[in-house]
Amino acid sequence: MSGQVRLNDFQGAGQLSAQVYDFMQRIVVAESILNGMGSFELRNVPAGMFEIRVVNRQRDVLYSAPFSCPCGNLITIDLTRGSFPTSSNRAISLLRMQHKIPKKAMKAYNAALQDPTLKFEKLKLAVEIDPEFFEALNNLGVQYLLRGQIEDSNEMFARAAKMDPTNALAQSNLAYTLLRLQRFAEAEAAARASLRADGTSSRARFYLAVSLLEQWKDEEAKVHLKQAEASFEPARRVLASLLKEEKK
Repeated sequence: MSGQVRLNDFQGAGQLSAQVYDFMQRIVVAESILNGMGSFELRNVPAGMFEIRVVNRQRDVLYSAPFSCPCGNLITIDLTRGSFPTSSNRAISLLRMQHKIPKKAMKAYNAALQDPTLKFEKLKLAVEIDPEFFEALNNLGVQYLLRGQIEDSNEMFARAAKMDPTNALAQSNLAYTLLRLQRFAEAEAAARASLRADGTSSRARFYLAVSLLEQWKDEEAKVHLKQAEASFEPARRVLASLLKEEKK
């Protein structure tokens, strides 16, 4: 799968990467560094619904948009207009901005991205070297989640959210693990924080609705489910179930 990123200045193209992001599993399934003309090629992308992203070397998301694979056309991403359609287009927390990542931690993190077989081991190493490495914490949390280690996953997401409280993804991830741990009031707080950072996130809105339902706050929960149902299938199913129960 090939594509082109349009830039105002192609001198920095090699500092950017195109990614295919699986938003259900919260993992990057393919990645390609842009060449000097902004072109990229993403290999071995499975069929399904994903996000196409452009990220910088600090792993900040500069652009994200949904797309489906297989994709028959050349993907064109226009970053020449200065305002990019992404939920991550926001200021990074001062704590995270001031944090200096040790070279050894960054080396381990990059190794994790490059070799899926070493991902878990290298992410753990990166966090051991730098316990405040935001991206490594968030990614390690996903790895623990995939292994069913919810407590460990929750710890990583909580530490990531502490480093950057206004990061929508970290707060949404935290809300999910808190729901799994049945800590519903805390899940509500994390989901609300995620929505403050990204009001368009149907996933965070769904997590908020579930946390509210578990606390018997059904009326507000239904409002959020109605807002999320158009773009998030689980919200549609839960809302339909609620409305069915009300008719009985």
